[in-house]
Amino acid sequence: MSKRIKEVLIIDDDPISSKLVNRFLPTDEFHAVEVSCISEAVEYLLENTPHIIFLDIMLPEMSGLEFQQECKDLIPKESILIMLSSRTEKKVIHKAMQNGAADYIIKPATRNTVMTAVKKHLKGQSVFSKDFLPNEMLDCTMTVQAELKALGETDLLIHSPIKFESEEKIRITGKVLSDIGFSEDQFIVNSKYLNKVSSAKYTGVTFRGASNKVIKNIRGMIIRWNKLFD
Repeated sequence: MSKRIKEVLIIDDDPISSKLVNRFLPTDEFHAVEVSCISEAVEYLLENTPHIIFLDIMLPEMSGLEFQQECKDLIPKESILIMLSSRTEKKVIHKAMQNGAADYIIKPATRNTVMTAVKKHLKGQSVFSKDFLPNEMLDCTMTVQAELKALGETDLLIHSPIKFESEEKIRITGKVLSDIGFSEDQFIVNSKYLNKVSSAKYTGVTFRGASNKVIKNIRGMIIRWNKLFD
C-alpha cells in the first residue's frame, strides 16, 4: 500500500533555509511548497490545506507573529504550525505559541529538529488549541541542539543557541551523558557561570542527584580524556 503524501508549506524569505527544510523531508512522504512572502502564502492557503506549515518570523511584508494574528482565519485548524526562526527571545517564543504554533525550531534547522517536530505533531502530540489569558504563563517544550564544551565532577558547560535563566531546570540528552549514567532531567542552570562566561550562549549546568556510580564514571572519563591530550 502506498503512503499518503502530506502537503507542507514553507514560508521563509531565506531560500537557503527554505530549501534546507525541504531537503530534510522525505520525498516519498511529503510534498513541500516554498513561498518567500506572506502574499504568496495567502494565495496558497486560499486554495490548499497543508498538513504542516513552517513559518519564519522575520518576513518582508509582515512578521510571522503578525501573520498569526491578522491572518489567523487563513491558517487551517487542521494544519500543524511550526515556527522556524533565528529569534531566541523567550517572549517571542511564548507569543508564537500563544498565537497557535505547535512547535518552535531555532535556526539553523537540522534534520533531527525538523523531523522530530514533524513526527511528534503528526501523531497528535502537544498541539496547542486553547486561548491564553494575557498574563497566563505558557508551559511548553522547546528542543534545541547544544554542544558539550566542558565536563567536571559536579557540572558541565554547554554551548546552545538560546540563553537560559539561572536556576532553570533543563533536560539534556546525549550519548556521553547516557553512557555515564545520567537521566535527562538531572540538570539545573548554574548561576555562577552566567556571571563568569561572557557569551550569553554558554550555559553552566549543575548535576542534581548524581549517584556515587555516576560520579565515579565521570572521574574515569575525565582521566581518560586527560591522558589523550597529555
